[in-house]
Amino acid sequence: MVSAGVLCGRPAAQALEEIERIHRWFLKRLPKHALPLDSLLKSILEARRAMLSAKPVRVNDFFRRPKKEAVAICPRCREAYDPRADDCCKGCRHGTYFDWV
Repeated sequence: MVSAGVLCGRPAAQALEEIERIHRWFLKRLPKHALPLDSLLKSILEARRAMLSAKPVRVNDFFRRPKKEAVAICPRCREAYDPRADDCCKGCRHGTYFDWV
């Protein structure tokens, strides 16, 4: 059994809108050097359950994930995805890769 990150029961991008700095970093709208790792981690830890939680899942498929160069928000599920591949995320195109346990 593997645990996957779930952000307050909402898609990650939607939950991160409440935490603007992290949101801009997550969507690659803020250069890496503009938000040093120690500052990023501090912000995430301070946000605590406002942005992070976990639920058990069983992974049933693995996608190869190339490095994201751009980030867009899926129009169907509001999850972040790499727009070079298609007009929606892999989960919406192919179905989920996990089952809730």
